[in-house]
Amino acid sequence: MKTRIRDYLDLVRLPNLFTAAGDSIAGFLYAGGSPADFKSWLWLGAASMLLYAGGVALNDVCDVATDLRERPSRPIPSGRISHATALRISIVLLAAAVAIAMTLSLRCAIIALGIVLCIVLYDAALKQAPLSPIFMGACRGLNLLLGMALVNPLATETWAKPVALMTIYVTSLTIFARREAGSSSPIQLGIGAAGVSLSVAALLFLDRQASANMAVFSVIAILSLTIWLGYNGVRATFSPKPLFVQRAVKRFVIGIALFDACLVLTRGMPVASVCIASLSIPAFLLARRLRVT
Repeated sequence: MKTRIRDYLDLVRLPNLFTAAGDSIAGFLYAGGSPADFKSWLWLGAASMLLYAGGVALNDVCDVATDLRERPSRPIPSGRISHATALRISIVLLAAAVAIAMTLSLRCAIIALGIVLCIVLYDAALKQAPLSPIFMGACRGLNLLLGMALVNPLATETWAKPVALMTIYVTSLTIFARREAGSSSPIQLGIGAAGVSLSVAALLFLDRQASANMAVFSVIAILSLTIWLGYNGVRATFSPKPLFVQRAVKRFVIGIALFDACLVLTRGMPVASVCIASLSIPAFLLARRLRVT
């Protein structure tokens, strides 16, 4: 991999893009989309990945002053990518995502614009505000809704519970990760870890459309994910060193793809669930070489 290419992949957090794709695909399937409609999988996944890539690039553009002090090795403060270039990349990626959403449906385009609004508000204006993690959580909740909007008029309550749980998961993750490069408060870590674990456990209470055997399997998968994430969160809470906190953050981020897989499993789609869960594999492997946070 050429150094220059790696710089751009680092800017857009390549490992995380796979988890973003899983959100909209899971939303599509949960709302009643066909597992065989791979064209929708492709375009929803592409829109979500571009939204995420543009959002994290804009995050680094807005955080350059802080990164010069705390994370000087990042692409912009290190000089590997210029501030202006990163801003242009962000704008192009976000615009491309909205353009793809427009080709899917008007509802998808409106939701994509809502995600862009949350991204801009969080990155450029509200990051230090007490309620700012909610905007980050809303980005991922709306990303799940993006897939649902392609098959569901959103006039029913089908979307409300999973979107709320995804929003809580990522809001809690953001709280957990706020000081991951410095001194994290055990209280802050405990609140974040509890929110992540409980939002996964709450998947047990969603309406199920699966056979008895598949329902049992989904319960096992949800409980296993809850325990794995909870263990990492508790470990970091009681040993709040940057190494343990950052390791937990990486696993929480990768866990989003597994959250999506569990969501689809409640609809009795084991093959689709495995496909979405498999997105965590490149995310995990790439996280060893590229940034996640």
